[in-house]
Amino acid sequence: ASRVFPARGRTRQDELALRGPIKTAIHDLVHEMGGSVSAEHGIGRLKVDDLGRYGDPAKLAAMRAIKAALDPAGIMHPSAVLG
Repeated sequence: ASRVFPARGRTRQDELALRGPIKTAIHDLVHEMGGSVSAEHGIGRLKVDDLGRYGDPAKLAAMRAIKAALDPAGIMHPSAVLG
């Protein structure tokens, strides 16, 4: 069986440096095929950079506008991506 992470006899910590390049390669391929970096559960804090890289700028602007309209004081989940 092939493994991406971690290799047999190694720990997650041993393979940590590979996480970024593997994630980028997978997300690039998914994006190229019309997919997205997230689905029903939304964008987590670990995917903030991915949203900026792969997200549609018009959709991001719309999301920010909706967030601003619903939460003008920025008090609902202030550390959220669109906060």
